[in-house]
Amino acid sequence: MGFEINGGAAVLEFGENTVLHGATVRCVTGLTLRKFIGLQQALAGVAVSDIDASEIAFREFGDLVLHSWDIERDGVPMEATGESLITLPMAAVNQIIIAWSEVMMGTSPNSSAASPSGDMSAAQ
Repeated sequence: MGFEINGGAAVLEFGENTVLHGATVRCVTGLTLRKFIGLQQALAGVAVSDIDASEIAFREFGDLVLHSWDIERDGVPMEATGESLITLPMAAVNQIIIAWSEVMMGTSPNSSAASPSGDMSAAQ
């Protein structure tokens, strides 16, 4: 019997002096290396002048990485999707991407890796 590799998950938490202080964002960490590198390249290569490419990159990040969150708008819970991500303030989007990147690189001081089996229930 071989070793089975599963995905993973992480709960992102944000510090007191951030736009997302108090919010909880659950993200997928079990991306393949190819998808991880592709996302990093897409987000790093986002040109402010190319709004279409920027929107595609951020939507892709949201659709691949976001699992759930407790973010609301006007008292209504928002779905954790790429479409919702692009409607957040840029400071919030940056904080999510940076926190997720730190978890993926193993350098996050605030967020906790959860469930190496990929079971999101353990991330709660």
